[in-house]
Amino acid sequence: MEGRKLFYDALKHLTTLSTGSIILLATFLEKIFSNPECKILIGITFVGFAISIISTVVLMFIFSGLVARSDSLAGSDTPPSKGISKIFNICSIVSAASFVLAMLSLVIFSLINFY
Repeated sequence: MEGRKLFYDALKHLTTLSTGSIILLATFLEKIFSNPECKILIGITFVGFAISIISTVVLMFIFSGLVARSDSLAGSDTPPSKGISKIFNICSIVSAASFVLAMLSLVIFSLINFY
């Protein structure tokens, strides 16, 4: 049970970090970088964070459904369907990879424009 809570909390944090990053970038980007180079990296950053948010929310819904299902079956450990498992695994990889891609793009953009 504790592992479930930790996993769900990690998903919440990933969503919060991605959303906050988009808001901060949209608010302060123009003020921090008056004439930025490599603007494509900012586009990649925004898209990466957006994909991370969407895939993480899908994961949260699937995970909530699986927990509710296992609770209603009185502790029965019947595995989820192969389709649900596949979507869950894909969303897990996509959410983590897109978050890392967005962060890397932002760091590279910052390094190019600060130095």
